[in-house]
Formats: sequence, structure tokens, C-alpha cells
Amino acid sequence: MINGEFTEQISYGNNVSLDRTRMEVVNGQIVGMFQSNNEAFRTPQFLDPDTGATTPMGLQLGDEVNLIRDFAFAPNGNVYLFNNTTTTEQNSDGSLTEAWGVYNYNFTGTIKIPSGSIDGSLTINTIDDASFEPTETI
Repeated sequence: MINGEFTEQISYGNNVSLDRTRMEVVNGQIVGMFQSNNEAFRTPQFLDPDTGATTPMGLQLGDEVNLIRDFAFAPNGNVYLFNNTTTTEQNSDGSLTEAWGVYNYNFTGTIKIPSGSIDGSLTINTIDDASFEPTETI
């Protein structure tokens, strides 16, 4: 309820709407299903409750994804998306094949150590910013 009105959507001044029935807290961060006026479909994004700013999760979705219906998090931090996809190859009648599926997106780094080995490696790509601050260590 907002201002005495029942609503399932919360609209922010930055042209973003939140489906408040699809929010959860993950690792101390609020994640919700958002849709921007500039986007064709909803995507899970992080929400800053103080400013209303949203940050995309950085998921690499394929071009065949038409719609994200829902999301959930695995205990290891990976995210599952319930996606609608359409093939790019036409069927004999000219139609495209549409399908629904649950897709797992690695949201956490993984180090695979082969049997008999004692170590592994993980590459972390950093991005420098313009802020004046001491050297940071990862």
C-alpha cells in the first residue's frame, strides 16, 4: 500500500518500476525485479533503499532471452533465472520455437582444482576509478 492505494508496482523517479512481490535480501543487499522504461523486460537488480538507485547484477543474458519471469538464489550465491527464450532459426511454417527454462548463472567465483593438484587460480579484473584514495588490495 502506497499513500493508501494498493499497488504491486513501485515507480521511482528514475523511470524504473519495482515489482514489490519479487524482492528479497541476499548477503545484506536488496534484490528486486525491476523494469526500466527503456527496457523490454524486467531484470533482477540491486536496490539502494536510501536513494532508490538500482544497479544491474551484471548477468550475461543471451540474445535469445525474451523475458525473465522470476529469480532465486542458490546457497552458494549463484542466481537462477526462469527465462523465456525464442530460437533464431525459423520452423518450416515460418514460426519460431519458444521455450521456458531455468538457467543457472554463476554469480560467485569458482576455483576448480584438478585431482592431485594443490592449488588453483582465479582472475579478478579490476576497474580503476577517478577517486583519490590509498592503494587498494584485493
